[in-house]
Amino acid sequence: MPSTSDPVQAQVEALRRKLLDLSLRNRMLNYRPSKRLGLTVVGEDSFSVHRLLVEDGKRLSFVGKPDPPKGKPNPGLPGFDDAVALAEARRAAEEEMDAFLENAAMPVDQMDTKLTTDEFESVLQAKLRTIAREASLADDELGINTLFLALGQLEWREEDGKAYRAPLLYVPVALERQNTGAVRLSHTGGDVGDNLPLRAKLGEFNLKLPVYDDEKGLLEYFEELESTIRSRNDWQVLPNEICLGFFNYEKYAMYVDLGGDAWPEGRKPWQHGDLVSMLAGGYEPVESPVGDQTFVDDVRPVAACHE
Repeated sequence: MPSTSDPVQAQVEALRRKLLDLSLRNRMLNYRPSKRLGLTVVGEDSFSVHRLLVEDGKRLSFVGKPDPPKGKPNPGLPGFDDAVALAEARRAAEEEMDAFLENAAMPVDQMDTKLTTDEFESVLQAKLRTIAREASLADDELGINTLFLALGQLEWREEDGKAYRAPLLYVPVALERQNTGAVRLSHTGGDVGDNLPLRAKLGEFNLKLPVYDDEKGLLEYFEELESTIRSRNDWQVLPNEICLGFFNYEKYAMYVDLGGDAWPEGRKPWQHGDLVSMLAGGYEPVESPVGDQTFVDDVRPVAACHE
């Protein structure tokens, strides 16, 4: 906590710190995929995903592994007698070939608008519908977006050597149900944010998490972070670890806002009249027009109560 001679600012800072959960219960410090409300994206490149989703504003779809044939617990490639699987494989191959002809220098699986997951296709679609429903409920009930596509992770360790993973950059997203029944991922237009609890946690190790800047981009951000943790031989930046999940990011945005950096001089949060009154001097007494012998209707007529 920064030193200050202002008692109100000191109290605001103490309350502000409570917004940060630095325990290992916080999924932003100790991320483990949710079996019901999370997806792990595999074989994709964070830089390409960011470009397609944020910069180009494209809608992305998800692709799972083919469901195993009934009665065969260990699936391999789709059988030649499976017409649906063959048609899907043919369509995917044609799209990849078209993408390759347009840009042969880029890996094929980074040029399409599909995000590959490690889920079976039927499980994937059920998960997407559940996640979309929960995201809509959170938006309706809380008025905030809690669904994010997280790009990159930091593998960090406590002093006992146990490893944990913390997602690094958070892209606010929405899942949209198409007329065909397919679910597509889109960027909500909100700012891409970095991991505020991780910044505070790294402070305990005398390390400073870089601040993400859209102008600098992902590559420079990840390089700065790699430079920051260079003294920690058992830590590593995993730029292409991508996951979709729910994160309570809004209270951490409040943490930044209450820091006062974005507020003009003389109008910092701790300088607000109500906060000063509540946390320091109290409110001035106000003489009440109502006493023990006062007839209340004389002070406020019944007709005025309906206004």
